[in-house]
This record gives sequence, structure tokens and C-alpha cells, in this order.
Amino acid sequence: MFGLGVSAPHDVPSAIRTVADAWARDCFAGAYASLNASCHDLSDSHKRIVALGFLRCHLVASRRPEPEECRGVGSDPLQCLPLLSPTNFQLFTSFVVHADVMCQHIAEQLHQRLSREASSALMQASVAAERSMQMLSSGMEAVVEDQKSVVRSQSVVVDSVRHAAAALREHHERLRASVASLADTSEEAFERMQSKLGRIDSTLGTILDLETSIAGFVDSAGAAVWYVSVVAVAWVASSSPQTARSRPAMLLLTALAASAEWATWWAAGRRPSSAPSGAAWQQPLQLLHERASDIVSFLRWLHVLTLAGVMLWHWVTFTDTGVLALQKLASLEALLGKSSIPVVKGAAGSLIAPSRPPAAEETPDSDSDSGSDSDLHADPCEEAALPRDASHTKRASSSKRSRRARNGMAA
Repeated sequence: MFGLGVSAPHDVPSAIRTVADAWARDCFAGAYASLNASCHDLSDSHKRIVALGFLRCHLVASRRPEPEECRGVGSDPLQCLPLLSPTNFQLFTSFVVHADVMCQHIAEQLHQRLSREASSALMQASVAAERSMQMLSSGMEAVVEDQKSVVRSQSVVVDSVRHAAAALREHHERLRASVASLADTSEEAFERMQSKLGRIDSTLGTILDLETSIAGFVDSAGAAVWYVSVVAVAWVASSSPQTARSRPAMLLLTALAASAEWATWWAAGRRPSSAPSGAAWQQPLQLLHERASDIVSFLRWLHVLTLAGVMLWHWVTFTDTGVLALQKLASLEALLGKSSIPVVKGAAGSLIAPSRPPAAEETPDSDSDSGSDSDLHADPCEEAALPRDASHTKRASSSKRSRRARNGMAA
């Protein structure tokens, strides 16, 4: 099977073919494995062991009996060699001689197999790389097309931007010209407006001065009319003999009220802003400036009420009716002081609760008071019917009686 005869122990290609055929057989596979394991350190003992293995495989393949004396040989085949036949020994010797060649052939076969595997892998990698390159090329073509479209779009955009910039410059020039013309027109209009405003301010100042003058004249005229009316009314009210004594007091009060109103208007005419900051009278001056009309109205009402009070006081004090009322009040107080009538003090004043009708009591001056009482209860019609001298005498006696009554009240 190996093609290796006894007469040709040095036929190396036949031995190589024999080793090549060992790839397809089990026995030779074991011998090959043993040789392959020993090729890196192939000693003489390893060569003899490998050669004996190949010899056994050859005998089994050629259906010739294996020498029984070589069975059970251990690691040293030298014990079996003397027992071999000349043919088998020659075959054993050829295996030993060509062990190195077989190792080289096995290494070459292994290298070729590895080379074929590497070449196959390289071919597959090259095919994959070729496919990748094709895909990359197609992708690059697509990218180039995209870049071309982008460049075309950019060129369109650049053209649009150029046209827009040109239009913007043109519009800017027109706008600048419009702004310049508008500025000139605005300056002229502003100058005309300033002149008109100056004339309006002067006119308004004149109108305001006129209005202030008219308002001051109206206020002065109103105050003059008011106080003339008050003086006239006071003069008329004090023209009777009963109220003639109140005329100086009423005229003095009128003069004081007029002075107070004039001082109020003068203080209200001053602006609070003219006062120094932090002045203590700045806030009252502000209040007076805002409420001048109300203060003047209050002063006038106070003036009227004061005049009425003065007239009432003079009427009560210096007229017969007032004297009569005072005498009745004095006699009532004297009666309450002498009688045992209980007086109940209440929240509304003195409440008299009489338990019996009052009895007339004699007083030392009853004779003198009887005449005065009769005179006090005299009929005004009778007094009016008396002559002028009699009326004057009666009025004088009434004045004496009123003074006597006041002295009695004071006592």
C-alpha cells in the first residue's frame, strides 16, 4: 500500500506517499499522531517507536501477521528488532531513515493546510472588504450627490441672500432719505409748534391773570357785599333804644371778622412751596391753602352767631322784658330758698314737685316791690299811650328797677 518495496529502502517519495495515505486510516492516524507529537524533538528512540508503529500499520493493512514477539514491546523497540524478519526489518529501517522527511512533509502539509485556511479566510475577508468597498463606494456616491444638491441649494441661497442684501441696501437708502426729509419736516413742525405753544402760554398766562383778577375782585366784592350787608343788618337791629348799646360791640365784631377773613385769604394766597423745607408752619399753610373757602364760611357763620348772641345778651340785660324775666327768676329762686318744696335734680335740670300751693309771704320791701310789680306788669299799650316825657320817665324808672333787681340777684 505504501508503494515501498524491500529493494528500494531509500525511495523517499514512496515513503512520503505512505505517510500521506496514513491520513485516511485509523492505524496510520495513530502513528501520525505519535510522529507529529515527536517531530519537534525527534530522537532515535522516538524514531524507532514511530517506525515500529508504522510497521504494525503496514502489516495490518497488507493483511500479514504481526510478529508475536513484537507484541507487548514497551518503550524500547530494540528488543523486538532481532526478532523481525529481513523484510520487516528493512521496512522498519526505511521508516526510521525517513522519519525526518516525514516530519518535514507533515509540517509542509500542515503549513499548506493552514495556508489554504488562511487563504480561504483572506479570500472571504477580501470578498467582504470588496462588498464593504462597494457599499462605501455607493455611499460615497450618494454623499457626493447629496453634496452636489447641497451645493446647488447653497448657491440658490447665496443668490437669494445677494438679492436680499441688494434690496435691503436699496431700502436702507430710501429709508435714510425718508428719515432725513422727515427730520427736516419734524424740525420745522417742532419750531412752528414751539412758537404756537409760546403764544398759547402767553395767552393762557393773560387769561389766568385775568381770571385771578376776576376771582379776586369777585371774592373782594362778595366779601364787601357780605360785610356791608352785615353792618346794615347790625345797624338796623341796633337802631331801637333797647338794643342801641349792642351797636359798638357788633361793629367791633364785624371789623374783627373782616380782618380775620382778610388774613385767611392773604395766607391762603401764599403757596406752600414757598415755605422752607422742614418749617413747622408748612403743613398748616398747606391745609389753609386747600380749605380756605371752608374756613371763611366757618368764620362768617361764627360771626353771624356771635352777633346774634351779642344782641340776645343786650336784649336780656337792658330791655324791660329781659329785666322782668330776671326778676321772675330771682323771685322764683328766693321762693324756692324759703319754702320747703323738695327739688328733685334730674338729668334734664331741676324739677319742682310742689306739695301745697305757695303762700304769699310778706317781705320788708313788699310795699316798694308792689309798685315795681305793678309797673312791670303794666300794659305796653298804656305805655305807648303816655306822652314822650312820661314814657321817658317810666323807662328810666324801669332801668332803676332792673339795676335794683340785678343787685338783689347778686346778693
